[in-house]
Amino acid sequence: MPELQFAELEGFGEKLLKHNNKIFPYFATDLLKIKSFRTRSDDVFVIAYPKSGTTWTEEIVWLIQNNLDFEKASSVAHSDRVVFLEEKPLVQNDFFEPPRVFKSHLTFDYLPQNIEKNSKIIYVMRNPKDMLVSYFHFVKWIKGFSFVGEFSVILDHFIQNRIIYGNWCEHVNQFFENTKVLFLTFEDLLDSPIETIKKIACFLGKELTDDQTQKLVDFTSFKKMKKNSSFFFQKADDSKQQNQLDLFFRKGEIGDWINYFNEEMSSKLEDKLSKELNPSIQIKYFSSK
Repeated sequence: MPELQFAELEGFGEKLLKHNNKIFPYFATDLLKIKSFRTRSDDVFVIAYPKSGTTWTEEIVWLIQNNLDFEKASSVAHSDRVVFLEEKPLVQNDFFEPPRVFKSHLTFDYLPQNIEKNSKIIYVMRNPKDMLVSYFHFVKWIKGFSFVGEFSVILDHFIQNRIIYGNWCEHVNQFFENTKVLFLTFEDLLDSPIETIKKIACFLGKELTDDQTQKLVDFTSFKKMKKNSSFFFQKADDSKQQNQLDLFFRKGEIGDWINYFNEEMSSKLEDKLSKELNPSIQIKYFSSK
């Protein structure tokens, strides 16, 4: 297997990583070791393309797996309860108490061997236009990416599969077509949170009352998570770091893409989807509410 290489990408001020012509974040130095990581039967992996609702879904999953322990969720930072598979050194993962919840943006070719047989996988898809807008703001302001280009550059990266984590269509298709994966959408979490959370609980073998479900919806609401963003990951020492943390919960809405896409941009993206995305996948670009 070829080794990881450094890569440069238009607009990015820092070097990224590259493997098999796919770009990865600068911090994914243990990428090629993940395949041999030992999973457990009670592990849950929340997977999505970046900026698609991964963090939000992880918090919901962690709470369901931990019997709605709101007290712990309010006193222990999210990043100390949920393992970011690409970022945390693998040796540290064994110290997380079960049931473990993992976050990842990887496809099956990099995930632990037989993950779909040994553990549960929940995948979250967000409509690619809103995802790209959120991604643009994220890489522009987060230290370590230092993106200085225009939004059109990010869109070109997406169209040409030079975006971090690779071809979006292939990423989504792979998990949509795996019958052992619970496939969710960011838009359903926003528009139908009660129904979607009950679906997650059922997939995890848990049963929630209507009252418990409503409390979980309230606790993981976008407004509440954004308000607590500084604690959610780590303590923000200055306003710049706080601004970076806030980008994890920038707007939390459907349809912001209309402020960034012109007709030509939309046409380019839709043409790519029509050729590469599984036609059974339904994409929601506007809220039904």
